[in-house]
Amino acid sequence: MDQSCRFGDQAGYRPPAGDRTSNRCGTVIACYRITHDHWRNQQALQEAKSYGLSRAERGMLHYIMNYKLSFDPAAGSR
Repeated sequence: MDQSCRFGDQAGYRPPAGDRTSNRCGTVIACYRITHDHWRNQQALQEAKSYGLSRAERGMLHYIMNYKLSFDPAAGSR
């Protein structure tokens, strides 16, 4: 997750719109926001939608809303 989301720290990053990439990228960034930035799921979902995550991608919407950390990031790697 850390390597795939390093771009999330870049100011003004915006995933490409209009293709499936924006759906996948939006989902990864949302999970990153929840894990790294300690955002609430709803807040991360709203950001993903604002950058083009399609409402038709129900699986990804559901995944973001139900995403939970499976480990304690303060404890380091598993």
